[in-house]
Amino acid sequence: MGTTRTAGLDRTYFSVASILDVALIAFCIALAMLIRFGTITDADLRPMIGTWVLMSVAVLTGSAVESLYVARTTSNRTLHFYRMARLALVTMAFYVLFVYAVKFPARLFVVSRAAVLLVFVLWLWLYLLLRILLLPHLVTLFLKLSRRKRISLLFCGDDRAIRRVGAVFRKSPIYRHMIVPVGSCDACGLPMDERLGFYMRRAEELGATQICVVDEQAEYGDIAAFVMECRKRGIPLVFYSPHFRTLRYYDPWLSFEDIGAMPFLYGPWSATAEVAWRVVDLVFASIAVLVLSPLLLAIAIAVKLSGRGPVLFVQERVCRDMKRLRFPKFRSMTAGTRKSEEAHREYFRRYVEGKPMETDDNGEAVYKLDQRQRITAVGRIIRKTSLDELPQVFCVISGSMSLVGPRPCIPYELEHYSDWQKQRFTVKPGLTGVWQVYGRSRLPFGAAQFLDFCYVFQRSFSMNVRLVLKTFPVILFGRGGM
Repeated sequence: MGTTRTAGLDRTYFSVASILDVALIAFCIALAMLIRFGTITDADLRPMIGTWVLMSVAVLTGSAVESLYVARTTSNRTLHFYRMARLALVTMAFYVLFVYAVKFPARLFVVSRAAVLLVFVLWLWLYLLLRILLLPHLVTLFLKLSRRKRISLLFCGDDRAIRRVGAVFRKSPIYRHMIVPVGSCDACGLPMDERLGFYMRRAEELGATQICVVDEQAEYGDIAAFVMECRKRGIPLVFYSPHFRTLRYYDPWLSFEDIGAMPFLYGPWSATAEVAWRVVDLVFASIAVLVLSPLLLAIAIAVKLSGRGPVLFVQERVCRDMKRLRFPKFRSMTAGTRKSEEAHREYFRRYVEGKPMETDDNGEAVYKLDQRQRITAVGRIIRKTSLDELPQVFCVISGSMSLVGPRPCIPYELEHYSDWQKQRFTVKPGLTGVWQVYGRSRLPFGAAQFLDFCYVFQRSFSMNVRLVLKTFPVILFGRGGM
């Protein structure tokens, strides 16, 4: 299957890159200590090992957030250099804060300022040099020696678009070796509902194991149909559309300034991956409850004192496999009435029709019901920072929700969902997700649903980690929370 080959390529790149990263950090620490003290044989190894572990965890996590462990990074050296330099500076800042400001035990980390400076100077330059120049060729050599099966790629679109996309792929030494173009086809003259079948027939005739489509006319539903059919056949897909730029959610490594790329390269999660992520859910949700219990108690008391009504607002929502979920939030508004439910139904109908409720200070449409008159003083704070959602961490522990996933919908909203939009119900709902990080209340209904659709078909461990970490700035600055 094409998805197996593509996933295998990225696994190889991740393995070689991560091993190179942790080995390079160890080398730079040893070399810095040798330069600073003249020997490492008589030195205490504990601070060296502690520094190596701390930096390695920071770099591996940061690389996941910056999407630096996928083969696509080799197609854009400029962006790769920028993101790596940013990660290096953040890692330096993190180490200084962790060791010098928080003052963790000196015996566990290198505290000599001269040695630490040497570590980061050596690591920064070698990191940028080896990852940009050496790593792509090292991975290519490994792929050649292991005789991996190459990917047969079919380009779909007009000639100009195909030339632009082909040039991007050829920039990567890995893709130049692993990807073999088997042909191109242009179906722009056909009706949209006939293009998918035409591309699939051509892929079958030419033996293509991956498809790249450039289509500026396709709407979200058309793109979703392409994605679902390719997933059904086990064919990886890279789709180019200007819609992705409008979403502000696209793959930066393969995109252009005027048209964004969206890769759908992997198959659904295996049972093992589901179990592994369930363990992650359980561990981190349990830690969150322990750490945040004083905050949970403080919010509960504040909500109780803010006015009449329960501390928790519990609502029935639709979750995975169309099952019903008791969905708790800290109450942020005055007690609801029948009229408030009817107002929300009317708002959602307008939302589906693409009619914004208002505009923000920048003139952008805002697709959110204005209920500010009902929001309490405490509610205004916890809604802005999304702290009203914290009780849902208990749903993660129970297994009805996950840390990452689409938000569960209200039952009466289901009548507005089309078939492709219902793909969101094939995974667990989450505390955070693509919409929460990249969309919030600025997107119309179709675009917001497409973000959740993308999550379902792009889900990976690194993506989940990235979304969790990117949620914190959203909470901190309160974007779209009201």
